[in-house]
Formats: sequence, C-alpha cells, structure tokens
Amino acid sequence: MKLIQECEPGFGGGYPWHVLPRTSKCVGPALKWEAFLFTVGKILLLAAFFLLVATPTASRRSNAGITSHTPACRPINVTIAAEKEDCLVCMPITTTICSGYCETREMLLKDERIVFNQRVCTYKEVRYETMLLRGCPAGVDPIFTYPVAVSCHCDLCKVASSDCTVQGTGPNSCSNPNPFV
Repeated sequence: MKLIQECEPGFGGGYPWHVLPRTSKCVGPALKWEAFLFTVGKILLLAAFFLLVATPTASRRSNAGITSHTPACRPINVTIAAEKEDCLVCMPITTTICSGYCETREMLLKDERIVFNQRVCTYKEVRYETMLLRGCPAGVDPIFTYPVAVSCHCDLCKVASSDCTVQGTGPNSCSNPNPFV
C-alpha cells in the first residue's frame, strides 16, 4: 500500500506542505494528515492568543516578580513642605512616606467594559505627628499635622489618604510665595 499519491506537476510537486495550492489533486493520507495538523495548530494558536488578550492580568500579589534592581514598596524618609494658608512661612519636615514599585500589568487591547485596577505603593499602617508652624498670625492655629508611614504595601489607591494622581506637585513644593525657613 502506497501512503503518498503521486501528484501531477503543478499540483503539489516540489511545494512545501504549507503553500500547496487549494486545488491540489494530491489528497493522499499523508497530505490529509499534514493539512489536519496545520489546521489544529492554527486553532490552538488562535485560542492561546484570545486567552492571553481576554484574561485580565492584574496581579493580586504584592511584590512578587519584582526584580532585585527595582526597589520594592517600603517606607522611606523624605522632606515635605509644611504650610497653612494664613501662615507666612513654609517649613521643611522630615517624615516617612511609602515609595517603591508594585507589580503592575497592562492589557494589550483596551476594553471599557473590563474594570482594571492597578495596585500602588500605599500606607498599610500610618501614625500622625504634629508640629508648630512659625509665622502664623494671632487667631490662626499653628499646629500642623502630618502622616508618618509605619508600614507600606501594594494595594488599590485610597483617595482618602493618598494622592492618587498620575503625578502630584511633589511633597516639597510650597504654594506660599515665601521660601523654606
């Protein structure tokens, strides 16, 4: 029994299996098997692509997968500007804030029907400290209260306690025209 039929010239002779003309008269068992495998391969590749695109890829892990050269989410020391609208002076305060990277992913195809929340480095535990501002006129409360990060983690941004903008003004900028004292 012969598994591969002889083909007429121009109908599969010398062609690789993936570029055979659709009108080929070569329909032996080996050619049918190759066509079947090619079709199954295309279907599997297409299914894998749709699975990758359609699945939301937001990670629930906090710092998993972050490489050693990217600083993980943690408390760091910074200097912030302390000011009040009626006080004449902007004072520098050293405190602790949450900073670092959290694992985030972006979907290739955007779909407004899919809610996709990124995790950010934010406060897990916070305490508040106070200081007295200088240059406040009589009748203005000189007490300034500010947060101190005790611990941090990757979570959804909470607008009640964090600046969730793409890029804020920065912690050390004064709206007051007077410089730091």
